[in-house]
Amino acid sequence: MATSQRIAKNTFFLYCRMILVTAVSLYTSRIALEVLGIDNYGIYSVIGGLIALMGGLTGIMAGATQRFLTYAIGSKNEQEIQLVFSTAVIIHIITALLLIICGETLGLYYFYNHLNIPLESKTAGMWVLQCTMLSMAVNITQIPYNSILIAYERMNIFAGLSILEVILKLILTFSLFLIPAKNVLIGYALLLLASQIILRLISQSYVRSHFKIPIKLSPRDPSLLKRMTSFAGWSFLGTLSYISLNQAIPIIVNIFAGVVANAAIGLANQVTSVASQFVTNFQTAFKPQIVKFYAEHKIDQEMELFYLSSKFSFFILLIIVFPLINEMNYVLTIWLKEVPPDTAIFCKLTLIYVLVDTLTVPILTMIEATGNIKKYYTWVSAMFLLFIPISYISLKLGYPIYSIFVIKIILSILIHIVRLKILAGQYEKFKWEKYLRNVMLPIVLVIIVPMMITFWTKLQINSFTEFLAYTLTYILIAAVSIYFLGLNKKERIFIISKTHTVIDRWKR
Repeated sequence: MATSQRIAKNTFFLYCRMILVTAVSLYTSRIALEVLGIDNYGIYSVIGGLIALMGGLTGIMAGATQRFLTYAIGSKNEQEIQLVFSTAVIIHIITALLLIICGETLGLYYFYNHLNIPLESKTAGMWVLQCTMLSMAVNITQIPYNSILIAYERMNIFAGLSILEVILKLILTFSLFLIPAKNVLIGYALLLLASQIILRLISQSYVRSHFKIPIKLSPRDPSLLKRMTSFAGWSFLGTLSYISLNQAIPIIVNIFAGVVANAAIGLANQVTSVASQFVTNFQTAFKPQIVKFYAEHKIDQEMELFYLSSKFSFFILLIIVFPLINEMNYVLTIWLKEVPPDTAIFCKLTLIYVLVDTLTVPILTMIEATGNIKKYYTWVSAMFLLFIPISYISLKLGYPIYSIFVIKIILSILIHIVRLKILAGQYEKFKWEKYLRNVMLPIVLVIIVPMMITFWTKLQINSFTEFLAYTLTYILIAAVSIYFLGLNKKERIFIISKTHTVIDRWKR
């Protein structure tokens, strides 16, 4: 159970990171809006969003870097680790330079010809553009250092750097009170750039001092460079199709229902984004271990972790999602002053989709561990793109707007089956009956209990106290269901052992 303990510890660090980063980020946004004012904050947001759009796909290279580093670490090949890290540094330096070139050409063209900002703010806007572009470039070159922290499972350090980042942003936000009003936007951009450089230096210093990995800035293995960029290229295809699926929804809905329905979809996306974060941290914790098991040829342990991570990903998200689905109307009334029509049904169906889709990451991690991702992304991308014509035809035939979310859920289930079939082709030890017994059966059994309780009780929530009581009751019921119906005997013994250890430490 050493692997389970490591994953549990890393998950704890990542959840602490998420809670603190979210809380501080929300507060700093509020203060920044107050100090900058609506116009200046809007200028920074639109220009920052433009650069973020250019650098938005750098996460794909981060995934490729983490996979190759984790594999090299798992195979205990020090030379390979050094080679992969050096190659990753080269790739990200080139990416950062390309970003700067795009910013200084396309970015400037858009700034001067299409960006709608007050004439007196043009100078400040140019400072924001340059500082944001440099901040993004610095952030890109930091990706290999963050990747090696995740690959070595130093989640406490990774979480610490993220927390330090939001603390620096909090300090610089309060520093805005000391800057003259006419220069406050320029000062904000410069301070954010300074904080990014500080983080970059700290991250680089820690990695170089603790891992002793020399960096060679001349590519010594063109084949590795080709494999890493090819891996990133196929990942880009998958990401592009996934983005197309999500972006197609508001476009298609706008054709048939207008901007009010678009507002409802935007709110639904915000709800699901927050809910997804709760399982993303757990999945970040187990991914390196799956790749290491594959590199060490420990396929039995890899399969065991795959089954465990699949059902626990679902269980973690289920605890968050189920109360929201059942009391979405009340949640929306306490969150929003005016709720657009159909927001509740859009939110419920989108949450169900996310719940189904959460089983994707363990499968994708298993396939990425092999490095053979071409077939996976070809099939999955093609099926994702089927969503666009099917949704358009359904609305053209007069079906309600929410039907496109039903189509998305059904398509996600079909794609899940295709993913499993591709996985079975790459792993001889994957057996359908084992997956059904170890993952799907526990999930179905755990779902049945809260669904039956919800069906029979039909509570009407009228106050926040009642909602809180209902949520806590559901979490307790879900926890009991997961313990008795979702865990096997070995997993229950481990939970009891860790609980006794925590209680004994608390007593001391």
